[in-house]
Amino acid sequence: SGAEKMLGYSAVEAIGRPVAFILPPGKTPSWAENNERVLRGEMVTHETERLTKDGRVIDVRISVSPIRDSGGNIEGASLILHDVTALKQAQSALQQSEARFRGTFEQAAVGIAHFDLQHRNIMVNRRYSEIVGYTPQELLGKAPGFLSLPDDPGMGSGQRTQLLSGAINHYAHEKAYRRKDGAVIWVMRTESLA
Repeated sequence: SGAEKMLGYSAVEAIGRPVAFILPPGKTPSWAENNERVLRGEMVTHETERLTKDGRVIDVRISVSPIRDSGGNIEGASLILHDVTALKQAQSALQQSEARFRGTFEQAAVGIAHFDLQHRNIMVNRRYSEIVGYTPQELLGKAPGFLSLPDDPGMGSGQRTQLLSGAINHYAHEKAYRRKDGAVIWVMRTESLA
């Protein structure tokens, strides 16, 4: 019944027909290698596409296992289909979203740094690196505070506590940083939780 729902064919319509009737147009069967492996007693799993009765092409994960008789001899195979179309679509959407995020992150006209709860940089964009004069590799794993001047009063630490407690959702303040080349620059620093 699961196969009937997935593919749209009733058992009566499907039983006795070659499996090729559910292959999408232009898709050639590649059963020879899989059959050899199943005949050796192996279970085979792979992803491919299948054609439903209403003409949709769906992504499926196929598991083929040998069926043995009471004497242990292989007499057939059990084929299990899992419809992974929604999973594939979600993965594709995630990859596209990640690509858009990366493009926006890297091409932003402002410096952006992501840091963990221990306040260590885990990701910085090109512009942030240009502003402070360090390469992204030099910045990763370091707290942004290493750029602070020695006599910096640490403004923002109280606001950070409020941010982490959920009392506020962002804050901003001006801050002096020492670039890698020794120059002192002033930045408007905004922090928010991701």
